[in-house]
Amino acid sequence: MSLAVLPSPNLGEGHARSGPRYRFGPFELNIGEESLARNGTRVKVQDLPYRLLVMLVERPGEIVTREEVRQRLWPENTFVEFDNAWASYQKSAGRA
Repeated sequence: MSLAVLPSPNLGEGHARSGPRYRFGPFELNIGEESLARNGTRVKVQDLPYRLLVMLVERPGEIVTREEVRQRLWPENTFVEFDNAWASYQKSAGRA
């Protein structure tokens, strides 16, 4: 599956935030609007799975380690049962 970075429209003042947009398969991820759409229909995604998706599309073709994910998604002093959380987020991403 290829990843395309789409140009951000210049909406001017008073409009929604602009930011990078990515298209992959039937999905479009709009960073500025913090939204994900499938075939043009907005998909509900919880915060942490969304942030993980952003992290992955911002680094196409790169290996993202579990440690990098942990550091970016959870503050330093947060305790998370990472393996269970990771499995849950993978399932959430698969449902989208």
